[in-house]
Amino acid sequence: MRNVYLDTTIPSFLVTTRDDALSAARRQMTLRFWESYAERFRLFVSAYVEAEIAAGQWPGREDALARIAALPRLPVTPAVDVAVATYIRTHLMPADAEGDAAHLACASVHGMDVLLTWNVRHLANPLKVDRLQVINRRLGLVTPVLCTPEALLEDDDA
Repeated sequence: MRNVYLDTTIPSFLVTTRDDALSAARRQMTLRFWESYAERFRLFVSAYVEAEIAAGQWPGREDALARIAALPRLPVTPAVDVAVATYIRTHLMPADAEGDAAHLACASVHGMDVLLTWNVRHLANPLKVDRLQVINRRLGLVTPVLCTPEALLEDDDA
């Protein structure tokens, strides 16, 4: 059974009220993952996910928090802090995307098999994988597979 770290986009898309075509498609794929496939994996979040969801007032916020309430939290450790700083210092992640660096660091430090996200700009970006692997090797970390629910379902169905 694979260990999967969920970044904030996953519980957020479970409850999104956005009705544009892309958001609706992502919501449907995320719901399909959550309802039909999630039990095939060990799911994890971190305090970063909880804090990002809890920030501000938005439709679905309480539902998103409820959906992750029972999931185990990966601890934020000094090693996570070092990885975040390294990802930003090496420009793998921009400084304004510190949350993305934190999700990546949590998944890497804790040896997750997969980091599941809809963030294709900073996280599930195939153009960053080679650099991430080099940086993680230097840090002595495992590099998780960075993918969307759609890609994970395709892989799991194969």
